[in-house]
Amino acid sequence: PLELIYHALTLKQLGHSVKFYDLQANPENIKFFFNDFNEAKNSICIVLVTTPTLENDISFLHQINKKNINSRIFVRFSLKNTNIIRNILDLGIVEKVLFGETEMIIGDIIENNTDDGTAYLKNDEVFLGKNIVIEDMNGLPDLNLDFIDFSRYTYVLLPKGNGNFFTFQSS
Repeated sequence: PLELIYHALTLKQLGHSVKFYDLQANPENIKFFFNDFNEAKNSICIVLVTTPTLENDISFLHQINKKNINSRIFVRFSLKNTNIIRNILDLGIVEKVLFGETEMIIGDIIENNTDDGTAYLKNDEVFLGKNIVIEDMNGLPDLNLDFIDFSRYTYVLLPKGNGNFFTFQSS
């Protein structure tokens, strides 16, 4: 979940205390997640939601809300599918759905300084902010990944003509 890693790194740079859990790769860490989450005050949670796991993801969002009713929950969803976004927002527990490349503006989003890269309900209608595209990758935080456990990830090199390789990450 590289986009969530960059969100976490940006928030760390802004002085936020950040804990990163990849519960698909490390499902045994769910008890640690909920312990940390329950103890946190003013907690903000960004959850990656995907179409293939939508039902399970929505169930997880309900669990988060039930454990810490005062938390702010944001969902990262890569598609601009307004029907699915509407269903997520209609849960009444998600503040905003993030789409596009919001990694560099996540601080402004959680401080409510911008609607760019977000979808939310306004007068019972889905409002879509401007789609954000990162034009200069050099502006992203350095990949200091000391807060992530990579022991459960598998990397496979996939050939891509002319000796170039791409990696596929699976958890």
